[in-house]
Amino acid sequence: MQAALQVFARDGFFDARITDMTAVAGVANGSFYTYFDSKLAIFHEAAERILTASVETVRGEPADVRDPVRDIYWANRSFMLEYQRQAGMMRAIEQTTPFDPRIQELRRRSWAVGLGRTVRRIRQLQQAGLADAAIDAEFTATCLGAMVIRVCYASFVLSEIPVDVDRAVITATRIWVKAIGLDPAPLDGVPQGTDPLPIRG
Repeated sequence: MQAALQVFARDGFFDARITDMTAVAGVANGSFYTYFDSKLAIFHEAAERILTASVETVRGEPADVRDPVRDIYWANRSFMLEYQRQAGMMRAIEQTTPFDPRIQELRRRSWAVGLGRTVRRIRQLQQAGLADAAIDAEFTATCLGAMVIRVCYASFVLSEIPVDVDRAVITATRIWVKAIGLDPAPLDGVPQGTDPLPIRG
């Protein structure tokens, strides 16, 4: 599986070859079929691992609302860094999405996990009187989540946007907190290349 992840990330789905995977793994070609029936079968498992990891970058959910800007900052930072690390596999997943119902389902499932987490957080902040009570929590979460994913794809897969993760995290967080009615002041004057909001001990 580790060899498959490496080959898919390097070559994409269509150009990846089983012989390359077995060569990287250091096993005979026939050994592949002891575990998987086809390239598509191993790709499904690889994609599930990557998509699951992308939503598990933010482990758990805040139990309180003491520092919501910090929480949003670290959620964005963790997700973007993981996406950057897995950009090759994300490209391969994008390649197969239009024709593969299994990949479509895996993507819907990972999106639903992340969206549900964000909706609950916005509603929690609304109930605490911190976020704008007038916004639609579900649609706002959809828009903000889609923004971050598209920025990651354009930056790390397509190279359409110059890649500066620190700048991207700060900017995305500022958009997030202002969109839901929080005060972005904790982000003001933060030097690039630093971790301005350390994890609370």
